[in-house]
Amino acid sequence: MKNPVDEYFRSKRALNLLHADNGIVARSALRFHYFNYRLSDGINGEKVLAKLPILDKDVDVFCDTNIFAAPRLSLVKSLLKHRKVFVVAEAVSELLDFRARPAPSQVARELLDLIFDRGQLTTAIEVFDYHGLSDYRRAIIYYVTLLHIRKTVLRPFIREFNERHGRMPIGRERAELYKQAFLSPRATRLANKGDPNNRFTDEVTVVTAVIHSLINQRDVVLLSFDADIFDQFYKLTSLLRDDYASFRLADDYIENANRYGTKYCLGNYEDLDPLLLDKHASFAVERPHHLGYLLPEHPTNRLIHVIAPEAGGSGMWWAGMEEMRQLLSIKETTFGRNTVRHGDKNAYITLMPCIERPQLPKKKTYAFFLSDQTLKVQWMNSGILAPLRISNADFMRAVADVETPRRF
Repeated sequence: MKNPVDEYFRSKRALNLLHADNGIVARSALRFHYFNYRLSDGINGEKVLAKLPILDKDVDVFCDTNIFAAPRLSLVKSLLKHRKVFVVAEAVSELLDFRARPAPSQVARELLDLIFDRGQLTTAIEVFDYHGLSDYRRAIIYYVTLLHIRKTVLRPFIREFNERHGRMPIGRERAELYKQAFLSPRATRLANKGDPNNRFTDEVTVVTAVIHSLINQRDVVLLSFDADIFDQFYKLTSLLRDDYASFRLADDYIENANRYGTKYCLGNYEDLDPLLLDKHASFAVERPHHLGYLLPEHPTNRLIHVIAPEAGGSGMWWAGMEEMRQLLSIKETTFGRNTVRHGDKNAYITLMPCIERPQLPKKKTYAFFLSDQTLKVQWMNSGILAPLRISNADFMRAVADVETPRRF
């Protein structure tokens, strides 16, 4: 399995110092124990399976749909024999599609008998119950939508091209659309694949596993052979980390204003116009370069692993903090903002990768308080209708990635 996140981390430029996706150092010389990423140099599939049955009772196992494939019959047997696993409802729909098709082989029929017992999903596979996350439904939908945008961002560009030329774009024409959509190489790969059935399965699986871990105080292992799951996991945790730091900075700016430097009205900075609804009400402020002061001194960590349980498979884990539930509560009440303390302005610790370098004085680091333009999204899936406030800045954060680790 070719894993784009794995390739990114292992690039020559990323070997010495590992950074997170768009700006905050994930591992520094101080080796912070929060927001850490780690990569495994190659998974021993048999050892992973041997450890799953004896994982601590506080560890939950989630499975992506592709775990349940005929070539992995022995894996599924071992897994379901020893412990319960979670899947999301969208994954169950895909399993039902698998059952509805004629089984191509005896192995496939045996696999179906493992997954379904007398026509019902086996008790070893539990459809995740969102009851414990009922206070965070909009927050979940917000992050699912941001991740899914990475797969659908090309649709309006292709539709407009088709209407103008009467055909689909090819070659350099399609490459030009990537530029118009501000797509990074990783986002381009996802956008090319798309999600023809609009099932959101990858995105719901990743967001559910991560937010379940943070809210319900559980460590999580997510099993998948899909490179998209790894990519979306990395993107989600990067967005969460930045949003949490923005939430904390928005409060700190009110309570400790002397910590921050010069304030700049953004009315005269045209490069930010695409992001702003009211440019004269929006401002930037000089902030400290490192943001460790914003985080709890003794956070309660939760570890979330994503593993392809095969010989030489990919594996990575992220250490998040239970304290991030405060951010998720704000997301829930504001339909997507990071703060409620600055009127109609949203807070951002950085605008990377939305704007490469706003035309502010160089050699400074800035936080931004934006009266920002928003995309009105009516999200409908699994019977849930939710109006969301996706800002233009958040949209661009979703589809653009910082491909070269850097300090700010």
